[in-house]
Amino acid sequence: MKIIPTILAYTEDEFAQQLNLVSDLSPELQIDIVSNGFGTPTVNLNKVDPPYEKDIILHIMTKNNDEIMYYENFSHRRIILQAEVGDKLNEIIDDNKEKWGLAISPETPVESVLPYINKVSELLILTVEPGRQGRQFQENNLFKIDDVRRINYHITVSVDGGINEKNIAKVARAGADVAYIGSALTTSKNPRQTYDNLCKAI
Repeated sequence: MKIIPTILAYTEDEFAQQLNLVSDLSPELQIDIVSNGFGTPTVNLNKVDPPYEKDIILHIMTKNNDEIMYYENFSHRRIILQAEVGDKLNEIIDDNKEKWGLAISPETPVESVLPYINKVSELLILTVEPGRQGRQFQENNLFKIDDVRRINYHITVSVDGGINEKNIAKVARAGADVAYIGSALTTSKNPRQTYDNLCKAI
């Protein structure tokens, strides 16, 4: 299982601080973008200095089509959208399968993404409510990994939310391909040691 650091920042300074903490941990980075009903809006990427040399995944938590289309022009590998956007996904997701992923909140069943699961390359299972880091890990959502595999065995299944050194082994055993980790790294006194400990715990 791969571990990818995550940044969720509300100010320019916070973005720079978090990036400094995790920048040397992995060639990949997830940036969380929150707005429009999913929580306190995060910093606009136009106001910060994203690490374009990295393989960036954008997890966009919004129901605003215009905002999603705006970030389409950003340099990234993949955009992960919330499945709760609903029917609007038909208007947004194009034929470039590798460009798109979907995320489902804890209360959202896997069945809700059936119309789209073959149009995306990644399904992100959230084990906390979206929109803020540091919330408690909801282990019962790991059963969704098996549900996804039964529908599309080849899709990348990732998990995000509340993952730390104490529970990452459960995520790995459940069959996830990727663990996105934010606050366990960005609040650590030694992010490199924490990252290494997470890797050893898998």
